[in-house]
Amino acid sequence: MSILVIGSTCVDLRLHVDALPQRAGDQAVRKRTIQLGGCAYNVASVIEDCTLFSPIGTGLFGNFVKEHLFSAPFGLISPTVEEENGICVCLIEPDGQRTFLPAHGAEYHFRPEWFDKLEADWIYICGIDLEEKQNACLVDVLEDSSAQIFFAPGPRVAHLDPTLVKRLLALRPVLHMNREEAEAMTGRPSDEAMKDLWEKTGRPVIVTDGDKGAYAYDGCLIKEPSIPIKSKDVTGAGDTHAGICLKLLAEDRDLRPIIKAANAAAAEAIR
Repeated sequence: MSILVIGSTCVDLRLHVDALPQRAGDQAVRKRTIQLGGCAYNVASVIEDCTLFSPIGTGLFGNFVKEHLFSAPFGLISPTVEEENGICVCLIEPDGQRTFLPAHGAEYHFRPEWFDKLEADWIYICGIDLEEKQNACLVDVLEDSSAQIFFAPGPRVAHLDPTLVKRLLALRPVLHMNREEAEAMTGRPSDEAMKDLWEKTGRPVIVTDGDKGAYAYDGCLIKEPSIPIKSKDVTGAGDTHAGICLKLLAEDRDLRPIIKAANAAAAEAIR
């Protein structure tokens, strides 16, 4: 089964701090790293046997992406955009929690003509890419495709155009999100949110909830506990979980072992 992952690849500048800075403060950074990031890139890196469709921009950050992306273990379609690539500043606290400050660039700007003749059995798409108005074309692409859809609404789901979300849900996607995102998307507690979304799609709804584990609803509720772990950086745990879920769904695995495997992979990713 072929998997097409559509979305952004950006530069992650990770700054480890003792606490989030106060307004007009002067906060020292304990450690800094720079690496590739972006939900779609992270998901493709977990799946490996897939194709990532991700535009690349220009400038310092675009050059960094080009230098590192072409050695990745997955297939790649990467049209060049004459616009600077973006960056995401990640503030990492001692308990591993992260706060993102993304500056979108070329990696978030898609064009409909790029998708002519593209085919796949499964297509991954993330809500953060749909926040850019011109990327409504991605929903057009999905509506014209016969592929199964895996949709991760992301942390800014409340900022998405409700019409786009309604069109996406009409395509009966598998949904993957955390508890806060599920509640923001529906305005209901997560257990009710899963049922509500499943009634709209008829497909599995997967919800992660940190150290409380992960849930899936597909007509009945499945819960798998998390793996206890102390992490210094939880960045990418959700993307790892989503990537494993998509990979195993494409292999037609049962839902409970999928969630269990995804929990294990997410824990290992942030160990």
